[in-house]
Amino acid sequence: MMPSRSPTTALRKQPAVRWMLLMLALLTIGSVMALAQWRDYAKVGDAEREQLRTQTRIADELLSGQIQSADAALRTMLDSMERWRGLDGYLPFAHEHLKRVAKMMPGSRTFAVYDRQGVVQLSNRLELLGMEFSKRDYFIASAADKKGTLLHIQPPYQTAQGVWMMTISRAIVRPDGQFGGVVAATLSPEYFQARLKDLRYVPDMRVTLLHE
Repeated sequence: MMPSRSPTTALRKQPAVRWMLLMLALLTIGSVMALAQWRDYAKVGDAEREQLRTQTRIADELLSGQIQSADAALRTMLDSMERWRGLDGYLPFAHEHLKRVAKMMPGSRTFAVYDRQGVVQLSNRLELLGMEFSKRDYFIASAADKKGTLLHIQPPYQTAQGVWMMTISRAIVRPDGQFGGVVAATLSPEYFQARLKDLRYVPDMRVTLLHE
């Protein structure tokens, strides 16, 4: 015959069972809430990454398009150079043409043609004519390009007037294969800075432009 369980012992175990059930219920609820929060966090992260990819693609198209337009202007200068030359240098309409080109491209400040010594022979800014820039990095890099097939993009630099600039350039290669000078376009980093600011959609967002 089995001994009967004491009523006192059964009463003592009931609160413990209730507490265990309560803890199990709270653990289950907490797990469900944590899972829901994690899913929300993951969704927000995916949405932000997609937003950043979209912003990056827009920036790439915008900035690349501006540089490609400036490069197209340089190529036109190379193709038109012989037609622009007169007996005493470049014809006046060539300078006026570059002025119109610069006005059509708000991110560009200066277009110029340099001879082999780095002296400006043609520009939309007449005050640059006769000035020598052979020690500038963009001129040195272009002069080293023997085939003239590369577009050289130099890092932003500060001028003597304290203005930040960025220059893209191409080498002039004569029909005999000799170096004939440089064509260059000076771009304003302020233009790119303004475009990048437009891509910020939250106050604490930072946008940085890097070139490999």
